[in-house]
Amino acid sequence: MKVVDRNTVTELAERSDEWCVSLFVPPHEPGAAGGGDKVIMKNLLASARDELSAVGLRRPDIDHLLGDITFDDLADRRSHAFHRGGVAIFAAPSFLQMYRVNTAMPELAMVERRFHLKPLLAELALQRELYVLALSRGAVHLYRTGVSSKLTTVEVEGMPATMTEALAYDDREAVLTSHSGSAKGTGRVAPVFHGQGGRADALETDTRRFLQQVDKAVAGVVADAAVVLAGVPELVAHYRSITTLRPTDRDIFGDPGSLTASQFDDRTRQIIEELVAAEQKADLERLNAVLVTDNGSTDLNAIAAAAAEGRVGIIFVAADTHVWGQPGEAADTDRPGRRAGDRDVLDEAAMDAWRTGATVHVIDAARIPGFDGAAASFRY
Repeated sequence: MKVVDRNTVTELAERSDEWCVSLFVPPHEPGAAGGGDKVIMKNLLASARDELSAVGLRRPDIDHLLGDITFDDLADRRSHAFHRGGVAIFAAPSFLQMYRVNTAMPELAMVERRFHLKPLLAELALQRELYVLALSRGAVHLYRTGVSSKLTTVEVEGMPATMTEALAYDDREAVLTSHSGSAKGTGRVAPVFHGQGGRADALETDTRRFLQQVDKAVAGVVADAAVVLAGVPELVAHYRSITTLRPTDRDIFGDPGSLTASQFDDRTRQIIEELVAAEQKADLERLNAVLVTDNGSTDLNAIAAAAAEGRVGIIFVAADTHVWGQPGEAADTDRPGRRAGDRDVLDEAAMDAWRTGATVHVIDAARIPGFDGAAASFRY
């Protein structure tokens, strides 16, 4: 099953037809209550058929539009395909695509003249380049996350695999000092040689040289990308003291060798969610600062117009709310229900803003200033 990326959303956003169908099966845990996925899909398809009929399509046309959507790629909630993931399906005349989606989204069937893509923007927000450097004296690994949300191993030229390997060709010699002492039984003064520091000092010196070699090799790969450190607290702290990189302030503590791939993936995704939440908080603070000026608004119709003109810089739209309007007409924020042919103005504003380079945040309506389910700052 395909995964969503920016190219996916761009392709879907560029499609418009007489009628486009968007179906969403939410992520869920295996064994969750509520019926099988086939039942959910059956209900969503029935809803889509009703909407298509309401806008005037004849049954043969509806069958042609939806007939290629089968259950072959769907299984029950215990299947790997649906483990903590959902599915988004997009159908139009001579077009059908199915994608895996990992973020929260509603169980929803939408019939519009364009695809409903707001849920995918939340997915894109969590897709970013992030490296994880797993450190131990017995093993070093660099991982990278991307579109699939799974960590993949990165081969790093010149990076030592272990501390033993890093120091195998070390030409460091013991540093000796001396002080005066009496040669036993001779009465003569003789120099007494001793090493500088004990075993702990030697281990710290070796560890530092090992980590410096790791850092030099890794720096050539990650450049300015975000890096998460994984390892026991002592080693992570030591690496922070010598690194030329700028690791995040979120670490994965513990012996990396004791963590499963799934645990690593889950913790990394949690960190990405935390970073996204921090960015959302900062952007919301910026937005609140301009809402008292003409450079921001919580009026959906004003925001939709600005988004269509490419004037939106930052926009927040509600993930859990729809505001309906007929194509070419202003949104009716007081209308409680949807009419045949309505489009979701929130979705349209979000996509218009995204296509013109705005920062788009899809969050719960309760966190958005105002009452229309959207708030935005304007470039001009």
